[in-house]
Amino acid sequence: MCIIVADVATRRSIDLPLAGTMDLTQLFVMSCAFLAMPLAFLRNAHVSVEFVTDKLPSRVLLAAEAVAAAIGCAFIVACLVCSVEQALLQVGNGDRSQTIGIPIFWYWAPLLIGFALSALATLMIAVRSVWKASCGFDPCASVCSAAAQETGP
Repeated sequence: MCIIVADVATRRSIDLPLAGTMDLTQLFVMSCAFLAMPLAFLRNAHVSVEFVTDKLPSRVLLAAEAVAAAIGCAFIVACLVCSVEQALLQVGNGDRSQTIGIPIFWYWAPLLIGFALSALATLMIAVRSVWKASCGFDPCASVCSAAAQETGP
């Protein structure tokens, strides 16, 4: 945001646009979006439709959550595999951003890391849901409550 504000300010005041504003903005937006995905999964912050599952018994609901997380994990892994192939192709060709020539690797790195961590997060959610459904307790409850006490409300 600071880059765009600086670009607009210099363009309007001294008629001097900043080179590479779009390249840097795209890089930072991609980085923020893809690196935030794993946290959104772990915090259950993605949009979901729950009116269908609201009336299910808790163990059935946990099983449904595990299945949804496993399907999500499979989808993310498929996206990761396709992305790795495309990234290797573009990095191998020596592609760079259009304006200031940032190596394309820096655009792919946050995307690939975000997908990999998202796959791990959804796998952890699936395992946790299966554990809670089969054993009747949350294996992370003591860890989560201790962390919440340390950080406060």
